[in-house]
Amino acid sequence: MGKSSPQKREDLRQLFERNGLLAYEDWLLLGQALRYCASDDRVVMLIKKLINTCDHPTRVFDLPLIVQEELGLNLNERTLLKLVPTLCRRYYQCSEKPQSKRGWTNEEIQRMLFPYFIGKNEEHVLLLLADNKWQILYCDFVSKGTTFSSDINFSGILQLVAKYEARYVVLAHNHPSGIAAPSLADIESTRKLQNALKVLGCHLWEHGIFAEGAFCAMSSLEELADLFT
Repeated sequence: MGKSSPQKREDLRQLFERNGLLAYEDWLLLGQALRYCASDDRVVMLIKKLINTCDHPTRVFDLPLIVQEELGLNLNERTLLKLVPTLCRRYYQCSEKPQSKRGWTNEEIQRMLFPYFIGKNEEHVLLLLADNKWQILYCDFVSKGTTFSSDINFSGILQLVAKYEARYVVLAHNHPSGIAAPSLADIESTRKLQNALKVLGCHLWEHGIFAEGAFCAMSSLEELADLFT
């Protein structure tokens, strides 16, 4: 007689406890997660549908709600897929808080801010404010756009800078298109913001762009270095 579904799940759980991620192939790992809200037979059916829709398990979490419904995922399964990126964001946001002395490096900014963009399918603009000792005063999204663009909320940013009496600003946004390079609109917006911040005695330290796991720090581009001096 074969093992029952609860016993199979327990065996897989113990395998994960012993060997961690090395115990699973990518799709098997997703299947194991789904087993906590679906039967074994249903998980096999769902994984087959998801494989035909996505080229990698991580793409599953980015599927629009309407596509998830068309694939037959029920409320519990859709909730699980929404929770995973949210938990990842919270975990990294709590663990990546470098305290700098004379400014953050591009690598520190990338590690610190990329969790905020996990699971974001539309373009978002994130604002980080710091005082003259580089203590974080504020870090949150200030605007949200479409899959292709987002307007920088200049008035909202300047109000927050004044409210917190910030000395340094780091701006970041994502490109759902997958290209981690500044557009002409990004460059013009950055220049406009830097000029406005100088009036408030504040400095735009960096403007970063996240896309498909890649990161572009605009200050590192030779043709844009003057924006951050």
